[in-house]
Amino acid sequence: MMTPRLPLLLTLLAAHLAQPALSGIVSTDGHWHAETIAGELIIASLPDGREHHRRALMPQSGERSATAALLAHQNPHGVLLALEGAAELWFIALDEDAGPFHQGFVHSYIAGMEESLASESGLFARQRIMLEAPLIRLQDEPDEIYILQGIRTDGTCVRIHLIAKREIGPCPEDPSQ
Repeated sequence: MMTPRLPLLLTLLAAHLAQPALSGIVSTDGHWHAETIAGELIIASLPDGREHHRRALMPQSGERSATAALLAHQNPHGVLLALEGAAELWFIALDEDAGPFHQGFVHSYIAGMEESLASESGLFARQRIMLEAPLIRLQDEPDEIYILQGIRTDGTCVRIHLIAKREIGPCPEDPSQ
């Protein structure tokens, strides 16, 4: 025998299951949602969910990748993304005044010439940070705004400085504790 509330409960449950699950991460200011689907990074505004940015997950090797880890970061304001199988970390800016982000180096004898090439700037600009080995997990480092911790496939932890754009050494202690 079915209680009178059971059909209503089943209807509500079916409606809830039909809604797509919100996966990915929300920016630290709550204005953006970032997720990766089928080899692409998609950034949408909240609360309306309107897509503003789409980018293929293509490391410098040129082979399409997937995401190993996503992390929202407050300062600088953006999204950090570790690419699966690639020794590369991306910072995607969520600030209209971000950058310019430089990539590569150029030597010039011209006075005042930049020693690198500006590649992207502004909202959704990407900065590549080349690593020694791929990462599978990202986490903030306590009490450090420009340093994060990355966990490699072998379980070792490395500290990465976002301003210096490089690894700066092993983590001081086991991050899983």
